[in-house]
Amino acid sequence: MRNINFLTQKPIAHRGLHDGDVAENSLIAFSRAIDAGYPIELDVQLTIDGKLVVFHDWTLNRMTGVNGRVSEMKYSNMQNLTLGSSNQKILLLEDVLNLVDEVVPIVIEIKSKSYFNFEICEKVASALKKYDGDFAISSFNPFVMRWFRKNKSEIIRGQNFTDFKNDNFVVSWIKRVSLYIGWLISNNKPDFFAIRAQMLPNSFPAHSAKKHKKPILTYAIRDYNEYVRIENDIDNEFFDGKPYINN
Repeated sequence: MRNINFLTQKPIAHRGLHDGDVAENSLIAFSRAIDAGYPIELDVQLTIDGKLVVFHDWTLNRMTGVNGRVSEMKYSNMQNLTLGSSNQKILLLEDVLNLVDEVVPIVIEIKSKSYFNFEICEKVASALKKYDGDFAISSFNPFVMRWFRKNKSEIIRGQNFTDFKNDNFVVSWIKRVSLYIGWLISNNKPDFFAIRAQMLPNSFPAHSAKKHKKPILTYAIRDYNEYVRIENDIDNEFFDGKPYINN
């Protein structure tokens, strides 16, 4: 039986241990998390030439100042770009796996807008084939999680949920309902749920997690008062900067 206890033993550094001087999803951010003994969350998406890059946004603009979508770029054209105001470069998933080297657990968020193009699933599964450390995968894409349930059921998987707060009210509700429906149709049976703090404790995913006795990991806690509001409803957090749990 798979042991998922590592997901709830210690707060997880969201995109590594980063701050104003240390860029997210960077070598230094991950190294700092390892040194501090924190598990690491990171984002992976696919370039046009099939490389698994560790990068959160769909576009390069915010983190590199360069226009362009990650999915439309060759990795060779991204190699010399730097993250934020640092000199840190965009990493490949294999770079992070080699760096972590099984020292701390990893949660890999798979970013894929296409519901039915599973190239990224196959490549992530291949990259993790010989990795013996503790790890899990997650995604907002329910059909990515269904692919892993059907093809790599031994891999621990989590379904992510957000409230689409950056969209207007109508669009955010349409997107949220679409995500719920996609998750229900996919029947991906996640091992854990990653739910935005502002959706707790009363949302459909939260009630589903509790009903099926699955761990709830949260992210984007805004302040201590919000943490106090939801602390009895979560099992762990993805934190930015400093964790609220155990502090």
